[in-house]
Amino acid sequence: MPPRNRLMKIFVPALLALILIVGGALPSSAEMLVVTVRDIRSSEGDIRIALYNSADDFLVDGHTAATQTLSARQGVLKFVFVNLRPGDYAAAAFHDENQSGDFDTNFIGIPREGYGFSNGAEAGLGPPDFEEASVKLV
Repeated sequence: MPPRNRLMKIFVPALLALILIVGGALPSSAEMLVVTVRDIRSSEGDIRIALYNSADDFLVDGHTAATQTLSARQGVLKFVFVNLRPGDYAAAAFHDENQSGDFDTNFIGIPREGYGFSNGAEAGLGPPDFEEASVKLV
């Protein structure tokens, strides 16, 4: 099942807290975005981040503006995205504890691994809207 469909079935609050912090301008009008992931519950596996720059592409496989993966560690991790164009960006993260490369859910779609969205946007009966999770990079 594609990740967007799995995320649409989320019934529990986010287990990872995501906060976006906009950094200073880089040369040639390129921008930097720092994504801080907090409340990582274990050092097992990886933390995977996907950055999206439009509502139409939000949580759609293969439609990311950028992605990064770091080895998990309890507490806080920072992801730095550079050379971004000005615009709106939203991030989605999940803790791939078993390093399967997939966002694991149970048989009714409830996540088994931690996840979160930028701006602290929360999942209800599905993921938040792009607008709830996005920040403007100028």
